Amino acid sequence: MKIEGYAGICACCFVPVKNGEEYRFPVSKTTFHARCIEQYPNSYYIRRERRRSKKRAAK
Repeated sequence: MKIEGYAGICACCFVPVKNGEEYRFPVSKTTFHARCIEQYPNSYYIRRERRRSKKRAAK
């Protein structure tokens, strides 16, 4: 379900992400808050998406 004004759910903190506050790794559909990327750089989901985006970009 798509809610107007929101980009999705943050995979790090599981809170809705407003348009303009989102961050996505290159070649990824997973949405994060830009502040979560800064505050929790070693979070499991953030590390996973970094690895996935590097693999996808290398192909």
